[in-house]
Amino acid sequence: MNNDKPIVNSSEQKLQKTKKLKNTFLVTTILFFLATLVLLVLFVLSLTGLINIPAFQITSQSSSIESKAYDTPEEVIDQFVLAIQSNDFESALELFAVNNMVEGYDFEAYVERINAFMPINSMAPQEYEAYSAINQTYQSNIASNQIKMFTYSLLIPELDLTSMTFLQDIEDDNIDLLDELDPSQLGSLELVRADFSSPELQRSDNYQDSVDKSARIYGFGDQEEYVALFEFEGDYYLGGFVLVEYEEGWQISGLGAPLAGVSFLGVEQITESEYLEIISD
Repeated sequence: MNNDKPIVNSSEQKLQKTKKLKNTFLVTTILFFLATLVLLVLFVLSLTGLINIPAFQITSQSSSIESKAYDTPEEVIDQFVLAIQSNDFESALELFAVNNMVEGYDFEAYVERINAFMPINSMAPQEYEAYSAINQTYQSNIASNQIKMFTYSLLIPELDLTSMTFLQDIEDDNIDLLDELDPSQLGSLELVRADFSSPELQRSDNYQDSVDKSARIYGFGDQEEYVALFEFEGDYYLGGFVLVEYEEGWQISGLGAPLAGVSFLGVEQITESEYLEIISD
């Protein structure tokens, strides 16, 4: 039988197949090299900031919050109350000097100030960038806890928030914690007045020396304490503010007033006359 197809030697077939595989491998290698080169160039450009490619962006380890500052301590206090009224706890947190206190922190000045080293109650050396995220979280937690205690002490003033309350006691007092802690009730909170606390003490040389030492630790320019009278659901409450001044303005350092004996762990019920006695001292 005649066969029109040419007869190809088996060795020649193998040679052709080998050449084809080599060519395929060569093309694949070149394409892979070019793709790698393009990705490398894009990565370098992204790092230099010449182009912005989200996939190549390296996010900071520090989850810093936004920061707000105002020209006077009174403005900061007003803004804090507005934030609590509107349940905007994020804005309340932004009024704290978290970022500035972390960035300005001097570890050695802190150790020298207390003449001791207490790891559990202090930030790590900010001089080492690796600690930045830890310090940010540490300082944010302090501010967040004070905001929580401020709101809790208004919503459930009958409980001692500085100690453990057992479920049996809560049930005996007919308290539904979930309902009581509904922050929407805070809309009726009012700031009656805020006053510069213990003026003579704050202006004394000893106190100013203490402020200067704290300023060296946290990098602020000035510090002031205020007491505040709040009205909520027909009752009056005493609270406090420690405010610090940075280059961009005043911010909250803590929700308390040590000179007037006002705790950082929430507000306390008081009468108007008792408050007036405090600010007249």
